[in-house]
Amino acid sequence: AAQRLARAEAAARESAALLERESAILQTTLQTMDQGVAMVNAEGRVEFCNQRVFTLLDLPPELLQNRPHVEDVIRYQRAQGEFDGLPPEAIAHFQPAGGAPIPPLVVRRRPNGRILEIRSLPVQGGGMLRTFTDVTERHAHQQHMEYLASHDGLTGLLNRSKFMECMGAEVALARRMQSRFALLYLDLDGFKPINDTHGHAAGDQVLVHVARTLRHVARASDFVARLGGDEFAVLAPLPAEAETAPIAFGERLQALFEAPFACGADALTLSVSLGVVAGRLAASELPEWLRRASIALGAAKRRPGSPPVVFSAAMLDSSLEHAR
Repeated sequence: AAQRLARAEAAARESAALLERESAILQTTLQTMDQGVAMVNAEGRVEFCNQRVFTLLDLPPELLQNRPHVEDVIRYQRAQGEFDGLPPEAIAHFQPAGGAPIPPLVVRRRPNGRILEIRSLPVQGGGMLRTFTDVTERHAHQQHMEYLASHDGLTGLLNRSKFMECMGAEVALARRMQSRFALLYLDLDGFKPINDTHGHAAGDQVLVHVARTLRHVARASDFVARLGGDEFAVLAPLPAEAETAPIAFGERLQALFEAPFACGADALTLSVSLGVVAGRLAASELPEWLRRASIALGAAKRRPGSPPVVFSAAMLDSSLEHAR
């Protein structure tokens, strides 16, 4: 009997030591992991949180020493301006006892600019496990990739596909507002000789200069894009009475480009040709509008130095003649 008791005591000591080692490993893991982890019981009290929670949320350690209620933590955060600008229902998502359903995932930007992904997982018997992950870099990378997919890499202007998407959205709005648009299609005269004479780096500098100039004269409501090569486009909403506005806009552009600008050691002057289409626009007509603007641009290029050319139906027959 004594041997059995000794073996049982030894097994108990071994089991306790194993449990202590496993507990120490778990504590070390929780305290060194990159995620913040907090355990909230069924009454809404914070039973545990690791060091990462203090770091990610800028919480003082003494706040969580005595198992505070989540509402006490939120009260402290409110006083620090943590939730400024958030609607009350959004703040309720963080309170287990607040009556509002707790969404499994919330992403929010903190006042310091960091973006947190907050997951809430229910646990057996009530309460929840909440994790906090800093996704600022991931979010910035995603935004950068989306930017690259929708913008021209050299000039930073919208690319062709994004320009068409923006046109579609604006057309849908314009149909309801009965508004009108002007589409200006332009390219540089003699761009190839610039590349041949001064090199492609100078050509890139010219394209960047064109983009900068377009941004300078465009309004906040205008969409500016590089469609490819040395071709650019501007989509501009027009008030009903502004019949001549596209022409005036185009002439202003031409005058700006005539001013010499420094390109490396040289001073270059540019000449641009512009084709214009103006009127009401339907979504199904987007490709057709670009085609008509391109035809007007072709007519302008056949007359170097001409003012912007507005598309007319007669140009369709003329374009067919030139295509033969």
